[in-house]
Amino acid sequence: MLQSCQAVSHYCTSKQPTEADTVKAQWEPDGATSSTEEAGFSHTPEMPSDPDNAIQEQAVMVGENEDGMGEALLASEVEVSNHETAGVKSPTKKKWAANKKSGVPKSSATGTNIKSTLKNHETLLKGIRSKVKTILYQAEGSVDTEAEINDLQEKCDKLFSWLTEENKKIEMKERSTVAMEFLKVMRKLEQSSEIPSVVKVKDWLVENLDGLSVAVLADLYQMYINSPVSEERSSILTQTLERLRSGVRSPEDTFHLLVRSRDADLIEMFLPVIKANLGKMQFREFSLLMQSMASVQDRNKVIINMICSSLADRFEELEVRKKPVAQVVSLVESLARLHIYNGDLLEKLAQVLVQNKRFMSAAQVLELLSSLSHLRLRDPMLLAFIDSEIDQKHMVLGRAFPKKLADVLLSFANLNYVPEYSWISEPMFWSYFETTPVQHKHVWLDMIWSLVILNKALPDQIQSVLSPSFYEPLLKTFEEKDAGVQQNLACRKLLQINASANLDMEGTYEGELLPEDFITRYNVKPPSIPKVSLVHALSKVVKLQAVSEDCFKENVFLDSGHLIHVELLLNQQGFYVPLDKEHSDDVFRVAVIVMDFPFMTLGDVQPVGAFALTIRHLEKLGYLVVEIPYTELGGESKVNVLSNALRRAVQSRIADQLSEAV
Repeated sequence: MLQSCQAVSHYCTSKQPTEADTVKAQWEPDGATSSTEEAGFSHTPEMPSDPDNAIQEQAVMVGENEDGMGEALLASEVEVSNHETAGVKSPTKKKWAANKKSGVPKSSATGTNIKSTLKNHETLLKGIRSKVKTILYQAEGSVDTEAEINDLQEKCDKLFSWLTEENKKIEMKERSTVAMEFLKVMRKLEQSSEIPSVVKVKDWLVENLDGLSVAVLADLYQMYINSPVSEERSSILTQTLERLRSGVRSPEDTFHLLVRSRDADLIEMFLPVIKANLGKMQFREFSLLMQSMASVQDRNKVIINMICSSLADRFEELEVRKKPVAQVVSLVESLARLHIYNGDLLEKLAQVLVQNKRFMSAAQVLELLSSLSHLRLRDPMLLAFIDSEIDQKHMVLGRAFPKKLADVLLSFANLNYVPEYSWISEPMFWSYFETTPVQHKHVWLDMIWSLVILNKALPDQIQSVLSPSFYEPLLKTFEEKDAGVQQNLACRKLLQINASANLDMEGTYEGELLPEDFITRYNVKPPSIPKVSLVHALSKVVKLQAVSEDCFKENVFLDSGHLIHVELLLNQQGFYVPLDKEHSDDVFRVAVIVMDFPFMTLGDVQPVGAFALTIRHLEKLGYLVVEIPYTELGGESKVNVLSNALRRAVQSRIADQLSEAV
């Protein structure tokens, strides 16, 4: 989780670290490694408290299982439920009301004993979880595995005894939830099949299917659907499915089914119930549901789109504008992780965030910026606010601020938004380059590449990465890791920075440049283009229009590190001219760039930063750049789209030339 950054004054008054501490603090990763293409904060969404709408108000989040799914462990004697949605009062409130009428105090002996026994099982589960981690992550030879397994088995026996013998007063649903959490912990361990209590707990759950909640049934179904085929498996799946068919009724049941099941066939069976209950869920439930789905990659896209459409349709009914801003930010992050580009929903969420921006914390501001970058959602008002907050609250100052600064710069660069405030040119940011360890040089490269995209790089900064003493150790680390894709990407960034030194510095750059044989020395390759992309579709159109194949080239990779999708020559009448012959000055060298969906921002539609840089450099190289957005290649003939785009570009260039002559 990104931590809120300390103000500058803190660094002025705090104890001065040693040189070694300074270097370590600057570059030690603060969370996940930053992305090379766009900002990638990887942190767990905050789980805000909202008792009125909470579907899991009595659940304790206890980490992630092997699939990445957050697990909820009950921490009270009542079942986790959304009583507001179901239209009934909380069982706990009912019990308190009955006690009040009968004169029984809340802290009765029976209630205290039940809570005490539940506390015992939590302690047992905690010990089992700790023991499993010890066995899983032990250093070779440092742990007596046999002794640890024996100790673990003893704890498992105690838990099984707790489930089946000692706590008859606790309802089956609560005990079965504990049993399922136990099995989730144990299935991470290969030796779990050798522990008798694990098999006993499974058998106990199967024997008591009628008393299990929908949440446990869905977990059990998911567990057995992934197990080897057998008669026992088929029988258990059939029985579990029958119980689910009779049990899934309320929005709460639907929530648990969607959160826990990743089986497409099972989801298909319950589509009518799911669709009906989505119309009854509250915003808090939608937010938690999307968070859960975002933690697992193999989710049903049909269901996710159905959830987003329902949320967008009921946006006013759910009063999203009045919800805590943390929930809205968390939902946007979930949409980013799921790669959901629902324009209607994103536009509405952006409006809410603009209205409630003053309530955001520093961590939420940075989280939102990262999400906007991943979604390519360019909202000028939101980005201006984020820019201002970063400057005022010194958000990029912190224990690992070079990495944090790289994340922020990459996000702004990807969205093609130039920050207006002074933090981007703060001299102290760039004074730490000399202490950059080789394993973190890619962070520095990302910083400079982002500044080049934003056209904010200074000559000294460009010189710092074009020096062989910088890029040779960097590229060597990629070779040692056999990271060909990352090395190729780093090489293309270096080529684009090198082009910026020649094209953007306007004669002010006097530092080193990359050698002429850089591309061949490091075998730099252009970015790959999917066969189904619009680039290939448009190439076919050019072949139909051109007189011969001598009049155009496809996928031209330049020394500047940029890729031209189609290069061709046109005369002033708009006719194709062969590329391999000498021509007069009245011929235009045209670079056709297809702006496919991933190459454009949403909201305020513009090319993403990397393609904006390509267009800027191609124009300075003398190309007549023709951008063809994917939005124009829908209904109209592709031939007409290309012809019209080329004609408009040539006419515009001729008009500019006449204007300059006058």
